Amino acid sequence: MKKQLIYITMLSCMSFLACKKEVQQQVAMSDCLNKTVDEPVVVADVKGKIYGEWQLRELIANIPNPKVSNLKVVFKEISDEQVANIYSDGKLSTTIAYSLKQKDGNGYRSVEIISDSTNFQNGDYNFLKGTIRICENQMMIDNGIAVDAPGYIFTKINSAK
Repeated sequence: MKKQLIYITMLSCMSFLACKKEVQQQVAMSDCLNKTVDEPVVVADVKGKIYGEWQLRELIANIPNPKVSNLKVVFKEISDEQVANIYSDGKLSTTIAYSLKQKDGNGYRSVEIISDSTNFQNGDYNFLKGTIRICENQMMIDNGIAVDAPGYIFTKINSAK
């Protein structure tokens, strides 16, 4: 009987922790970002909002208390090419070209950010890929949260000049 009670208690605790994590992930996204799920997104809208400096604020990952690095991304356009400068701890760590692509399917419209390599020049994981949600001052890059890949939430700290 004691073993069964311990087993049930452990299962209850695990269920509670899983639910708590899900609630924390939902709270992490602002109302603005949550609303972008139901609104049709087009590349022109994303392109109009993405340029400028963005500070990584939060990481959504399937691990407890993921470490949020001091990352800043500066999105800009140079000679009709979209470029992102990634700064780690205030120092330029890499520069990468990216593109935005419209994706439509199953009644759902989204915009994907695409870059041409799995890793940055310095060997770090390239998080500039996946579905992008964006508001005036908040952005999320979803590398595949539904399949346990990370999501990155940024806050705009400077608009493009």
